[in-house]
Amino acid sequence: MTAGICVGTWDDAIGLKVHAEYPNAFRKENRIQDSQLLNIFNERIVHDVSGFAVYEDASFQIATYYTPLSTGEEYEDEGEEKAAGHGIVFLFLDKEKKVESIKEQFIEFSIFILKLINNNDFPELFFNIIDNFSFLEPLTDEQRVAALYNSDARGFILQKLAERPCSRNELEVWLRQEYDIAAIDLQGLLVPFFKMGIVKQSYEASKGRKRKELFYFLVKDVYLFRIPPKRIIDAVKRGKIDLLDGGYYDEVKDFFEEYELTPGEINKLGILLAIPNLYKIVTMLREDAFELDELRIDFLDQFNYMPSNFAYLLKLLEKSDIVKIYKRGAGNKKVIVLKSDIQFQFFFPEYLVDNIRKAWREGVIDKGIALKHLTLLRDEYLENFMKLNGNGKHKPRLSLEAALGESDEGMVGRINILRKMELLLRLPL
Repeated sequence: MTAGICVGTWDDAIGLKVHAEYPNAFRKENRIQDSQLLNIFNERIVHDVSGFAVYEDASFQIATYYTPLSTGEEYEDEGEEKAAGHGIVFLFLDKEKKVESIKEQFIEFSIFILKLINNNDFPELFFNIIDNFSFLEPLTDEQRVAALYNSDARGFILQKLAERPCSRNELEVWLRQEYDIAAIDLQGLLVPFFKMGIVKQSYEASKGRKRKELFYFLVKDVYLFRIPPKRIIDAVKRGKIDLLDGGYYDEVKDFFEEYELTPGEINKLGILLAIPNLYKIVTMLREDAFELDELRIDFLDQFNYMPSNFAYLLKLLEKSDIVKIYKRGAGNKKVIVLKSDIQFQFFFPEYLVDNIRKAWREGVIDKGIALKHLTLLRDEYLENFMKLNGNGKHKPRLSLEAALGESDEGMVGRINILRKMELLLRLPL
């Protein structure tokens, strides 16, 4: 079982500062000296290698995630303290725990929590997120998509790879300059891209170079958005949920008539789904409406713990228009129901076909890299076109064009995309 966690920063002015730990007084109760944390932190800083690493002492395995923090922000007040220069998360695990089994989850938590480290209310944010170590449970693809959109760095990566393929060195340099930091954990940032098959990687020889470089190729795209909670609406219409009436349907309808999907909205949805206990509540409410007390009981039964900040999480979901809480019956019992659901959708990045050709014509990439990317796109298109016809039933289906329906015109469009790539692959660019 997990033993404890500490989050700290370092800068030259104040040295090591532990901003929060869980459980409270964990270091004192386990006789963990700050000097021990400092030694690990110093080693990470000296070697200047961002990302995940594991250490051991007599009692624990210590999983760590280290990254320099951006200090490139401008401050209106000259006397305002700048952001901390380095951030680290220490996760203390029992010796028998298999660290690899929680590596992805720990990296995602660390990236998320270190993004908040300079907030004045960080300790409160930390305890609201970490409660009961639920962040160490396996991630779903839905949570991985959320991880893409709650991280500015990943947003930049997606934006860059949507323009053209990039080498690892080029992407790292670009990100370091963007964030004004000495090092960045590119492999950690790319984990959800690889897990969902959004990005492929391959060693390729670039023009004028004998040595092969690692290149990254975007082969499918994804977005996050709200949808009406259709299952709940249908159940209300059929009279299967007697806790709700027609007013619920009208309220959902009014919300979506005014709904607008914006980049800021997508990021907001990503942040919400990135908090594990929030995500669990949403998954439960997709199935039914609940009396508030029953939701608490069912949560405890299903997950074997009760978040101490459960009421706070519900308020956050209500404020975000994800849930609605009604008062019903003679006793004014509180009933909670989904007002809007969150969904992700893969789609084929048709725009890349022209982007690749343009990048080659302008001399940004050479012919071999362009052809490699087009081949990967063609293969991805064919594989997922077959999935739409019944293969791979247990994997997410791809919408190969975001706005396509099932019309004949849409099918012609799909054929044209494939033919366009085939022609580009055969002809000299």
